Amino acid sequence: MWREQARLSLPGRQEKPNEDGAVVRIEGERALFAVLDGVSSIDGSVDGYKVDGTFVPGGCWAMRQVQQHLEMVPLADIADAFNAVCGADEALERAFDGRGVNHEVRWRLPAVAGIVVVTDAAEQTFTWAQVADGMLMHERPDGVRFALENHMREVDAATLEVFRACDGRRDDERVKAKLREQYERRNTAGSYPVLDGAVNRDLVRSGCVPLAEVKRFALWSDGLQTVADAPHDVGTAILTGGLDAWYRAVVAREEADSTFMNPLRYNNDDKSGLIIERA
Repeated sequence: MWREQARLSLPGRQEKPNEDGAVVRIEGERALFAVLDGVSSIDGSVDGYKVDGTFVPGGCWAMRQVQQHLEMVPLADIADAFNAVCGADEALERAFDGRGVNHEVRWRLPAVAGIVVVTDAAEQTFTWAQVADGMLMHERPDGVRFALENHMREVDAATLEVFRACDGRRDDERVKAKLREQYERRNTAGSYPVLDGAVNRDLVRSGCVPLAEVKRFALWSDGLQTVADAPHDVGTAILTGGLDAWYRAVVAREEADSTFMNPLRYNNDDKSGLIIERA
C-alpha cells in the first residue's frame, strides 16, 4: 500500500546528538508513520540521563522513549493517530517514573513534539495527530495539496523578537526568561501541547481523511521550516523538489545568517522528514 520514498534526519549542530527521530511501519492493511522532535529543558545539563554509561540529553532520551513505543506497540491496538499519541505520552510517563523524576516541576522535564499518521486500508482511513510543530502535507491523486498550520509560529516569533533585542545572545537573561515563560505555559489552556507524560489532550490537533484522497504525503520537524515559512510552501518544496534539496536550501539560509537575526529561526534545530507514497 505504501512505500518510503525518502527519509532525512540530521542534527542541527554537530556538537550535540540528534534529538529528532522517525518511525515507519507498514504491516498488512495498517501502517504508522511519525516524525518526532525531542525538546530538552532550558538547561539541558540537568535533565539528561545516563544510558549504558553515556550521557544523553533529556530531549534525545525522551524522543527515544516515544519512538520505541511507536515502533513496538501492536498496530491492532491503535485505533487512530490520536490514540497512538496518547499511548506514547503514557509510555513516556512510565519511563519518567522509572527514572524517579520530579513531576512537581513538569515544565523542567524534557518533552517531545511530533506528527503521527496511522492508516487503515480496511477502514479506508488516513488519520493524523499533531503535537506542537510537527508538520504534515498530503497530496491528492489530482495533485491538490493540503498542509497543516504551524501553531507554534507565534510562539517562535515571540521568542525570536526577544532574541533579536538581545543581539543574538542565547545566554542573555531576557532570552532565558522568555523561554521559561513558554515552557511553563505548555499543555495549559490556550497554549500548545507537548508529550511530557501529561499531554493536554484537548490541545492535540487530529483529523481523518478518506484514504482514497491521499496519493502521497510528507512529514517534517520544525528544523526544516522557519518562522517566515508558510507550511504549504515548505510541504510543496519537499514533495516537488525532495527532502535533500529543501534541507540544503534551509542550511544555506542559516549559514548566510549565522546570528539568526533575520526572521528565520532563533536556533538551528535538528532537521528530519519523511516522504511516503502509494506503492
